[in-house]
Order: sequence, then C-alpha cells, then structure tokens
Amino acid sequence: MINRLELRKFRCFEHLDLSLKRFNILVGESGSGKTAFMESVFMLGGSSPEIYFRIRNWRGFSRNITFTGTREQYQSLFRDLFYKFNQDEGIVIRSQDDRYGSRKLEIAYGELEDYGLDLEGPSPHAFKISPINFKWIIDGTVHNTSASVKEGKFSFSGAAPVAPVSYYNSVNVGVFESVSAFSALSKHYRADALVGAIAAIYPQVKGITLELVSGDAVLCADVGLNEKIPLGELSGGISKFAAYTLAILANPGGVVLIDEIEDGVYYKNMPDVWRSLVTLCLREEVQLIVSTHSYEFLQAAAPILAREEIAKESQLLRAEIDENGNNVIRKIPAQALDAATSRDFEVR
Repeated sequence: MINRLELRKFRCFEHLDLSLKRFNILVGESGSGKTAFMESVFMLGGSSPEIYFRIRNWRGFSRNITFTGTREQYQSLFRDLFYKFNQDEGIVIRSQDDRYGSRKLEIAYGELEDYGLDLEGPSPHAFKISPINFKWIIDGTVHNTSASVKEGKFSFSGAAPVAPVSYYNSVNVGVFESVSAFSALSKHYRADALVGAIAAIYPQVKGITLELVSGDAVLCADVGLNEKIPLGELSGGISKFAAYTLAILANPGGVVLIDEIEDGVYYKNMPDVWRSLVTLCLREEVQLIVSTHSYEFLQAAAPILAREEIAKESQLLRAEIDENGNNVIRKIPAQALDAATSRDFEVR
C-alpha cells in the first residue's frame, strides 16, 4: 500500500505531499487535478516512457505523430507533463509503500543528440534533440530509461521493474485486459470469485466463461437463455464492474485506480457495487483510489467506509484550487464524510 505520495512540478501540481489510506475517494471540480493525481500514481508504477503515450492517448490525443523536424515539436509532446509547461524544471513523483519501500520517478531532458529524420524530402533533415529521460529509483536502485527519435520513430531504451498498479478510466476499460485477467484466474481455479461478486449484484448472471465470438475471445455470461451473451452486450455497467473486479483479483497486494467510478452504474446498484469492491480489496490486500462526480455514489459509499473497522483505512480527498491559485488536495475523514452526506451537505 502506498502510504505517502509526493509530486513536484507535475502537471497542475507545483508541490503536493499527501498521505494515502486503503480506500481513497477523490472529488473536485473539473480542472482541479483529479485525473492528473491518478495519472501520477500510474506513471510511477510504470517501466519506461511508453506509459506516458498510453495516458496521452486516453486524454484524446492521436496515436499518429508526424514530425516536422524541429526540437520544439518533439518537446511539445511532453509539455503538458510539466508544471506551467516549464520544461526547464524537472518532475519528481515519489512514493513510500509498505512492500517495496521507496519508489521515485524523475522526468527531465538529457544531453543534446543529433538525429536525422526522413521527412519524405530529397534528403534527411537533421536537428539537435534532448531526449526525455524517465529515471526510476526503486529502493535505492537506479533504472535509467529514455524516449528518443530515430529514423522518424520513437525509440525507448531501458526499463524499470513494473509496480502492481492498474488504472481504469472511461475510455480504457478494454476487452483484452479483462480476458487476460480472467484467463489467469481460471488457470488457478479462481474464476468463481468473479462470478460470485457479479452475481451478488446482478443475480441474473449464473456463470461466466471465455468464448470465441467472431474469432475473438470474449467474456460471456450465462443468464438462463439458450445461448450465452457477451458481457458487453448484456450491460456496460456489468462489463465495467467485471473489469474492476478482475483488476483486484488479478492484482493482489497492488493498487487499483478507477477514474469516474460511477460511470455506467445504476444508482440503486451503487451501494452493492462499492460494498463488493471494498470486501474484495480487504481480502486481496489491494489499495483503491477512485474519483467521482456523483453525490449518489458518495451517499452509497460513506456509511460503508464509516464502519468502525474500515473508517481508519478510509478517507475523502478533495481536489481544490486555493486562494493563491495553487492546486491542492485536502483530506476529509470517513466519519466526517458520512456525517456530511447523511445531512445532505455538499462535499464535492
């Protein structure tokens, strides 16, 4: 479990030093830094600069990158990572956890190098570029990685050990990840854990199996018909809940991040969904960090987290912009969240 997270010069955060608990619910207005915070945890758990390009794609940027042969264009790909777009100051993301000790990621530009790029012209165009370096320092061991451009393509060098961190948002809940996780569970005779979690909330689901549909492996549900139905066709909410459950079951002792957890979940199912996720996380020793805009979800989650045996492991995190224009995150104890929502006080 990540006990403490520190950010320096990362996206909208000039400096953030925050203690985390087993269960963390993140709220705040749009633009207050919720997604940036969750991305920092995910990037810290990565192994090379490739992880940033995944995040970039999830934010809506194209996978296709065309170079015009300038250093400015290369650096523009990464400018959003840096506080106030100042790429002269490096980024630091650092955590302290109870399993691996310290984990630190430093992002900065390295020494200038020459590259030739084939821009479909009569001759290659050369320019000087400072490759961006992602340096992970894990419990004192340094792992240097970098992203450079060679022959018109990105080249990644070096790799760090990956940390057990999974990140889900509204656009990246993919079939492949769920299929892979389910297959791994099935091999170890643990698939019933997923079926039990889903059936407790959606009793029409009697079983889940892996089937070939039009040549692709997909998760299918037995709902009492004469044919199994792909989870995605049965319900988008069930499909997403299955993905979150699989992430927890396949990632024991790790961290699961879920952005906008209420997406696709019917409000009457929210208490059961949250109760099931909490139970699974406690059993698998998984840390959960979720964001939400839904007051209905907070009302569903608050009494569960305020229970005596869970309250000390739970907190509400509210992302705000303070009176000086700085992005900050304030902590609210689980009992205070429960008291506020029970009286319909606005805490988002």
